[in-house]
Amino acid sequence: TVYTAHDYALPGIGSATEYPGTTRGEYFDRDVLEQTFLRRTAYMRSTGTPIWIGEFGPVYSDDRSQDEWRYQLLRDQLEIYREHGASWALWTYKDIGLQGLVYARPDSPYMELVGDIVAKKKRLGIDSWGGSDANVRDVLDPIDALFDREFPGY
Repeated sequence: TVYTAHDYALPGIGSATEYPGTTRGEYFDRDVLEQTFLRRTAYMRSTGTPIWIGEFGPVYSDDRSQDEWRYQLLRDQLEIYREHGASWALWTYKDIGLQGLVYARPDSPYMELVGDIVAKKKRLGIDSWGGSDANVRDVLDPIDALFDREFPGY
């Protein structure tokens, strides 16, 4: 038997601008990451079953010079997993948008094939990770207003 846990760190997926640092009013550093990991894997450790971290990792920016703190968060998580004998899979390893640690080259045959679709997704705010609905608010605002009228307080 193997159990899995997702171990996303809030600074890596929230609106953080630094790590260690404060995200949504809560301070995060390596110790906090480790305590969170221990809480999320308590059952696995109590039963002696292997620990598999099936998803974790920060969302990277499209400005690599701003990602050093994200790399530090990743290093801290990997160190914690190593210390506690946890196996893992990094879901954000490769991407064509803003989530991956590595990217396909913009001039690669693959990106030439899907580039127009990626541009449309960005323009329409399709990806909730780092996307913006600014270009489709004229469509969404009436729907939001309808829901506000029909489901007040929801």
